[in-house]
Amino acid sequence: MVHIATVSNKQDLYKFSERYGRYLKEDLSYLPLQSGGSQHFALVYGNFATRSEAKTALYRLPRYLGGRQPSIESMQTIQRHISE
Repeated sequence: MVHIATVSNKQDLYKFSERYGRYLKEDLSYLPLQSGGSQHFALVYGNFATRSEAKTALYRLPRYLGGRQPSIESMQTIQRHISE
């Protein structure tokens, strides 16, 4: 998965999805995360079979998303954050 952003409230998540979702070729999803006792939401992009595919998708993201410093995360890493 490509991790696009982490926000602290759902409203920001929805705004981001509305603003940029139409420019992305894969589906956007969000996952609830716990960090330091507070709730956050990770916006993720796509579900790729290999890290190489995710890396290609990361490099193809629109330039204006690059300022958010998207990264590649494995499903294991995401699941670990969800269960914390």
